[in-house]
Amino acid sequence: MAHILIIEDEPDLLHTWAYYLEQGGHRVTAVMDGATANDMARDVSPDLIILDLHLVHNQENEPVRGMDILRELRAVSNVPVLIVTGNFTDQLDRVLGFRLGADDYLIKGNFGVQELIARVEYQLARHSANRRDAEPQAAEHDHSVLAAGNLKLDRDRQIVTRGNRQIDLSPQEFKVLLCLMLNRRRNMTFVAIWRHCWGDSTADMASIRNNIRIQVSGIRRKLHDTRAANPLIVSIRGVGYCFRG
Repeated sequence: MAHILIIEDEPDLLHTWAYYLEQGGHRVTAVMDGATANDMARDVSPDLIILDLHLVHNQENEPVRGMDILRELRAVSNVPVLIVTGNFTDQLDRVLGFRLGADDYLIKGNFGVQELIARVEYQLARHSANRRDAEPQAAEHDHSVLAAGNLKLDRDRQIVTRGNRQIDLSPQEFKVLLCLMLNRRRNMTFVAIWRHCWGDSTADMASIRNNIRIQVSGIRRKLHDTRAANPLIVSIRGVGYCFRG
C-alpha cells in the first residue's frame, strides 16, 4: 500500500481520485490549500504526489503557482510527482514542469480514472525499482568511504582517489562530489545540491547554477570524466546533475 498526497482545489475531482485510489488499496491524504502543500508533503512523507498545476489557491483565495510548489519540493525530495493541468496549449509550462522534476503530466478532460491509476502504479513501481538499485550504495553511507568503481571518496580524511591516483579537489568540489555520490542515481537539482553543500537558500538562482556548474566542471576535468563514454556525472538539462557511477 502506497501513501499518495493529492494537491487539488476542485472538490469533485479530488474526491473522485481519492475514492478510486483508496479502492485500489492506497492511503490518500488530500490538500486543497496550496499554501500548506509543501508543509504537508514534509509531514506525511508520501510515496507519490498528484499536483494540480494551475488551480491551487491559498486560504485568501489568491493564486499559488504549482510550479513554485514543485520547485520547493524538488529542493528537498525526490518523491514522484504527477502533474495535472487544465491548460492543454501551454507547452512551455509542460517543458518547465519536466525540467523542474515532474515525473508525468496529465491534461484534465483528456484522461479517465483508470489511466490516472495506471500512471500512478507505473511511477510507484519505477521509483521502488530505483530505490532497490540504490540500496547497495546507501549501505555505504554509514561508513567514511564511498566507492563507485575505482573512484573512492574518504569523508573523514577529505581524500578522493581514482585507481592509484589521488585527485586534488578544492573544498567546494569535494562537497559537491560528496553530495552527488550520497545521492547516487538520483536527479539532484541545483538548489538541492547548493543546500546540501552550503545550506544557504537565499542566493539567487543564477548564482547557484553558475557556482554548481563551475564546481562540477572542475570535478569532471580532474576525474578525466569529460569525454567518457559512460560519464560518472550526467547533466540533467535545466535541472541539475545525476551521479550514475
